Amino acid sequence: MNKSIILVLSSCLSIASLSAKDINITTKDINKFVKRIDLKKSPIELNNSKIIEIKHEESLKGWDIVMTSLSLSYKDQSFYAPEIIFVKDGLATNNLYDVNRDINYRNDLKPSVKPNLYDNKHLLYGDKNAKHKILIFADPKGKNTYKDIKPIFDIAKSKPHKFAVYYYHIINRRLHPASKVLTKILYVLQKEDKKELFEKVYTLDIPAKANDAKQIVDYVNKELDLDIKVSQIESKDVQDGVKDDERVASEMLVTGSPSIFIDGKWDKTRDGYKKFLK
Repeated sequence: MNKSIILVLSSCLSIASLSAKDINITTKDINKFVKRIDLKKSPIELNNSKIIEIKHEESLKGWDIVMTSLSLSYKDQSFYAPEIIFVKDGLATNNLYDVNRDINYRNDLKPSVKPNLYDNKHLLYGDKNAKHKILIFADPKGKNTYKDIKPIFDIAKSKPHKFAVYYYHIINRRLHPASKVLTKILYVLQKEDKKELFEKVYTLDIPAKANDAKQIVDYVNKELDLDIKVSQIESKDVQDGVKDDERVASEMLVTGSPSIFIDGKWDKTRDGYKKFLK
């Protein structure tokens, strides 16, 4: 092994069914790893796992990079979470450090964007045949989220044949309880094609810790002259739609807001669109 790479032994598990010559990683292997490492002594339960993609990087020769999405449960709530597992010679770890470059590879890798994610349902701005496709995953109360995505919205509105923006909803429930309500409102506005009001939700002065659904809905209705009902945002259609967006986010290994992909590749800087403005 390259001496600059450290395998984090505290998160390491031998997977007997893996062969160094013929890697055949299954969800059974993933489940075993997650239960023994990620969820050991945790009240969170694993429902199932899904292998999204197995990648290979030039800088990690011999390693299989297994990108997965986990379906989890805690008490009466179900949710998704991404996980990366690095596999080599029958060993698996979810943290792989390069001490020379001072990086943890799990923080720098994302799967490829599948074409079906560019659908009409999620097209927010621009033309579906635009030259550049931008995928955005965002939480409305995420720190600096609107600051990062507003310029992208603006260029797609001004150059619709050059940029298309596809928007997916995510929620940080622990840090931003208000987003549970605001995200559902955004989902309704997006579905009803009320784009002029969609962005205004981001500008409203609602504390991230607010958690009274009726108070939040009433405030949004008053400020934006809407007539959204709590029953509307709690409908099965809306809840299923938001949950499906979160499933997609997990499969794209999204861990922060906003997470941006340009032309199929993760844009870590969040301003990669600028190189296409010339």
